[in-house]
Amino acid sequence: MLRPLGKFVKPSIFLWKRLSSNNAIRKIRNVGIIAHIDAGKTTLTEKMLYYGGYTNHFGNVDTGNTIMDYLPSERERGITINSAAITFPWRGHTINLIDTPGHADFTFEVERSVAALDGAVAILDGSVGVEAQTKVVWSQATRYGIPKVIFVNKMDHIGSSLSKTMRSIYTQLECHNPVVLQLPVFSESFEEKKFLGVMDVLRQKMILWDVCSDSTSHDGKHVREIPIPEEKKEEFQEAREAMVMALCDLDETLCDEYLQTENVNAFSEDRLASVLQEQCIMGNVVPVLCGSSLKNIGVQPALDAIVDYLPDPVEADKLLKEKNTNVSNKTALKDIPLYALVFKVIHTPTRGILSYIRVREGTLKRGTMIYNPRTKKTERAIRIYNVYADQTEEVDEISAGNIGLVGGLKEFHTGDAITTKTKGKEQPYLKKENISQLHIPIPEPVCMAVLEPESLKDEPKLLEALASLVREDPSLRYTQNSESNQWILEGMGGLHLQISHQRLVNDFGARVILGKLQVGYRETIKKPCTFADEGFPSAISLHLRLYPLDESAEAVDFSKKANHVQEGFVFRGWTQNDSVSFPEYFDSSSIDEHLYYGILAGLSHGPLYGFPLWNVQAAIHIEACSFSSSTSSSSSLSPLALLSQTASKATRQALERLYSQSPNAFSVLEPYMDITITTPDEYLGAITKDLVGKRSAVIHEIVDESSALDPLGEPVSQENTESNMKNLKYVPRETSTYSRTDNQSATQNESYSISKTKRVSAQVPMERMLDYNSVLKALAKGNARFTMSQIQNPSSSKSALTPSSTFLPMSTERQKQVLATEMF
Repeated sequence: MLRPLGKFVKPSIFLWKRLSSNNAIRKIRNVGIIAHIDAGKTTLTEKMLYYGGYTNHFGNVDTGNTIMDYLPSERERGITINSAAITFPWRGHTINLIDTPGHADFTFEVERSVAALDGAVAILDGSVGVEAQTKVVWSQATRYGIPKVIFVNKMDHIGSSLSKTMRSIYTQLECHNPVVLQLPVFSESFEEKKFLGVMDVLRQKMILWDVCSDSTSHDGKHVREIPIPEEKKEEFQEAREAMVMALCDLDETLCDEYLQTENVNAFSEDRLASVLQEQCIMGNVVPVLCGSSLKNIGVQPALDAIVDYLPDPVEADKLLKEKNTNVSNKTALKDIPLYALVFKVIHTPTRGILSYIRVREGTLKRGTMIYNPRTKKTERAIRIYNVYADQTEEVDEISAGNIGLVGGLKEFHTGDAITTKTKGKEQPYLKKENISQLHIPIPEPVCMAVLEPESLKDEPKLLEALASLVREDPSLRYTQNSESNQWILEGMGGLHLQISHQRLVNDFGARVILGKLQVGYRETIKKPCTFADEGFPSAISLHLRLYPLDESAEAVDFSKKANHVQEGFVFRGWTQNDSVSFPEYFDSSSIDEHLYYGILAGLSHGPLYGFPLWNVQAAIHIEACSFSSSTSSSSSLSPLALLSQTASKATRQALERLYSQSPNAFSVLEPYMDITITTPDEYLGAITKDLVGKRSAVIHEIVDESSALDPLGEPVSQENTESNMKNLKYVPRETSTYSRTDNQSATQNESYSISKTKRVSAQVPMERMLDYNSVLKALAKGNARFTMSQIQNPSSSKSALTPSSTFLPMSTERQKQVLATEMF
């Protein structure tokens, strides 16, 4: 719950104000922390706040006193559920930081957060490497073109290995040029190895932190810098050469300088840092650092990397947004008309609706009349706040490049643009294509449960609470079953629905019970269908065509650009007869939008079981359209609403006609999930038997934990993995916490550990995974673990028009087994 700025914040925070002058915009960094669950995001963030001077204590996830995870449900479970924003200083810069969730159920929270960021710090667990949700959040940041820095965390854990983590980065992430800037340093004790610090490849120094068993007895501020020891120079030199060669491949000037001396140590720190920053911002390299946030090691260099390598708002503006011809690149962002993004909306009992915004250009001042290009409505920004996790501070303005809160906006939703109007007209620089770039994709729900009000009189309050909750979290949906009249809550997973139910009860005061979790299915068509009729009232005649999304190019004109594309549905647009004329106040985009939503409404209930239609594309030809005064007076709907209603009716009748002619033209789809299971070898047989026999899984691969793929994605043999990888990419030497000083002993120990561990990758129907956590514990006696994430659709524009891979066909046998017991 958001509240006014409290007393626990250090007094210096009141003396230090958020930088509002555009002259200081180069000193701003808008960054997010992204990672798989339990990689250490919140712990790293809490340490950053301490070193930045925001707080005088370390927040601890285990004890539940973190600043960023402030919701009771977050502290109870020890995970991040709600993305939280905060501002703190570092080295004279302002860091606006967003800590995002790592659980797959809250992937939309990450999606809308990265839309407002300029850069990201991706955290990897050094004992595991790249995990399932790591790939998801990485692809989300990549889709928005966000430069990234990798921080390999938990280097103090047994089995942590920078070498193995780099292999997983090369083979499992779309990260083609990671550059190692730090190497881990361990103690040389034979009995126990401790993580002590790092070798800084750029600065050519060894940095050591004071280490003891209790991290609370030292705060990580006592650091020693020493020259690289003689016994470490060979390892250091390999990393230094790899770093310089990677930069020389990208910068011709640096390459020419190297050819003059052929000495990788001849470059100054500033010379290499400038090239590294430029290439990182362009997305050509990804700096890789390592440390242990729990042991307070490596946090300050991670903060330095945010300042030194990630872009400021001006640089991000050049990268992520098209410049219009009438605005000079030299124009200060504060002098350009207001242009901001609403990336999140929340409800509070005391202040009502609050909108998180990122100001891209201009300055948002209190009392400004702001314009929503989507709704074409204007509202006043009544109150403006700086935000510090769950605390707020009212201010007069938010300048370009900053993140803040606006109170009182009733018509703005997630993904909306904020701009102003000049003399009744939209800002000329705000082009339609720029508005479309603000679209934040909302994933389709894959899980559902019944909501039962405790009494009939509780239903109105429940519906009011649901409307507020769904506006706050668009990845939630609620519908009423037409037969049972039960209210159905749909979301991204079981935990998502449980948390949402808790919020309905605790935050909104709704008296409601959450029923059994169920899976959301879809229906699809196997062959085209059409509808053409002139019998509708309001003299509208449409010719509607529906096709499977994978229909061949012979049947559909794929050369025409799709007007609307979302997962599972493509609207190809509309055409009209020459004789059709619309009123002057009709514009093409409004007609397009109303037809699109009309078709979507018609696809909301399929003929088989009432599930929404999926993997469908549509096109409309308007044969006749006449809005007379008598038509308008006889209906309470506006002409555009009538057009939308007609499209919806045409869609439903086309489906009904196809079903009556050929019921087999429809099939049921069910959501599938990607799962990765890591298990000791002795439990592999039982786990795979359960996956295939009881869960209808499709197993893609079973590999040794250390197996890898070559850069083309092909498996390589265990004995050739290391040599092949070294020939292609730099991999640091193996110096993990379980290895010993002797290289031969380390290799034997590593081989022994790996031979006992297998990794299983598979796709499984989500309905079969609702109880899998307890099943896996029983099968492997608690020695195996699994991660689950949504199947990622291809991100290219061409493949975006292909069928969604999240929902796959359900066999007839499974339909009989599942749907007979799952129907509400």
